[in-house]
Amino acid sequence: SIEITSLASHSYFSNHIYVLTFFFSSLSLLSQSSLTKKLVRRRTRMIRGEKVILRPIEREDVEIFLKWFNDPEITQYLLFGLPITREKEEKWIEETNLSEDSVVFVVESIGDFGQLNFAVGNCGLHSINWVDRSATIGIAIGEKDCQRKGYGFEALNLLIKYAFETLNLNRISSSVVKFNEASLKLHQKLGFVVDGIRRKAKFRNGDYHDEIILGLLREDWRKVLKW
Repeated sequence: SIEITSLASHSYFSNHIYVLTFFFSSLSLLSQSSLTKKLVRRRTRMIRGEKVILRPIEREDVEIFLKWFNDPEITQYLLFGLPITREKEEKWIEETNLSEDSVVFVVESIGDFGQLNFAVGNCGLHSINWVDRSATIGIAIGEKDCQRKGYGFEALNLLIKYAFETLNLNRISSSVVKFNEASLKLHQKLGFVVDGIRRKAKFRNGDYHDEIILGLLREDWRKVLKW
C-alpha cells in the first residue's frame, strides 16, 4: 500500500492510471450496454403455459395496442372507451413498467414448430395493495381471430397463479359489463363469485348497462382447480 501511495503522488503515474482506469471502465460500460440490448431483444418470457406465454410489455408493443384499443368491437367490453394516442400509450407503457402497484403482460400465442410467437392480447394486475394482499385483474384478447380459442382462459389462469403463488396475494377483484356473458362465464369457471352489481354503471352502445363485480380468494381458486 505504501508503494501505491508513492506512485500516485507523481503526476505522471497519476495521469496514466486515470487514463487506464477510464479506458477499462468505458469498455466495461460498453460491454454491459451490449449485453443489456441483447437481453432486451430476447423479449424475456416470464410465464409459460401450453398455449400462451406472458411476457413484459415493451415500447415496441405500442403499434399493436393502438390497433386493439382503438377498435370499438374490443373496447365495448373494457372499462375504458376513449380513443388512445401513440403519445399516451408510450407514456402508459413507461409508467407501467416503473410502477410498484401494477404488473402488465402481453399474451403471446405459442407458435408451432418453426413458427414465431405472436401477440394476441394483454393482461395485468392493477391497484396492488401489498398490505391487504389484493389486486384488480384485467384481460383483453385483442386479436379477434384468436378469441374463444382458450387463450383467454389459460392466460387468466396463469396470471392468477402468478398473483397467488408468486406475489402472495390473497384476493383478486374483477368486473364485467353485464352483456359480456363470455367473460362472466370465464371468470366463474376460474372460481370468481359475484360480490355485487353496480346498476347502470357503464354506458355502452347507446345504453346503460349493469357492471358485475367479481371476487376470487386464493383458497377458492385452489379448490376449483385442485392445486
